[in-house]
Amino acid sequence: MLASLLNTAKLNGLDPEAYLVDVLDRMVSGATKTDQLHELLAWNWKAAREAESQIRARLVPQRCWSGRSGHR
Repeated sequence: MLASLLNTAKLNGLDPEAYLVDVLDRMVSGATKTDQLHELLAWNWKAAREAESQIRARLVPQRCWSGRSGHR
């Protein structure tokens, strides 16, 4: 079963260790309830992380580095 989880993570372009640590932590801590376990499938987990990353990118102001500071 462990090999299946690790290979599925790899096939979905995930870091298997990071995926497994997060999934096990969510299961053991109770952060993910039994009726939400489908959210921990590799492809759903990846989609959720990508969505969180996109939201974070929109919240962080983008800086324009033109090479000039504009201040003297």
